Amino acid sequence: MVTGNIFIETGEVITTGNVFVGDAELVETGMVSTGEVLGEGQDINLSSDTLKKLNISESSNVSMMNAIIYLLDTQNIPLTSSKSIKFTYVSVKNPNYTYWATAYQKHIIGASTNPSTNLSCETYQVFKGMLAGWNVKYSAATVKSAFWAEAKKRDDLKGCVYGVLLKGKNL
Repeated sequence: MVTGNIFIETGEVITTGNVFVGDAELVETGMVSTGEVLGEGQDINLSSDTLKKLNISESSNVSMMNAIIYLLDTQNIPLTSSKSIKFTYVSVKNPNYTYWATAYQKHIIGASTNPSTNLSCETYQVFKGMLAGWNVKYSAATVKSAFWAEAKKRDDLKGCVYGVLLKGKNL
């Protein structure tokens, strides 16, 4: 089994001029995060709420950052409180820094991974499987195909097509 940074292993570290920095705030949907009472017996669909929070439509491409936020939220993975990791594209002031740092600590991104890069369906399956703890054997050469096969076996591709960019409907 390969350990370490998935982007170093797959060669998919992509950089552009887009930088996530500053003091921007996320606009909350008022669903769960504010403590608002939603009503007696009402089901809360965490994945739909997260998609609304991230402003992702069914047809929009999904960025690395949005995919990571979506997966960490929907899999209830605790976020790191560490603010000691220095990233090329995400500053400590970024409201999503803790999501990015958690993904880094889980070895699915590198310090120079660009959060605005649109994610491919096969790389998303790797993220999803690694964060969910799927027991998949792989090498640097087989990481994408191994996780893809596992997602297919679990009937968890959600319409993803190998080699195509991830869309909101495929999350």
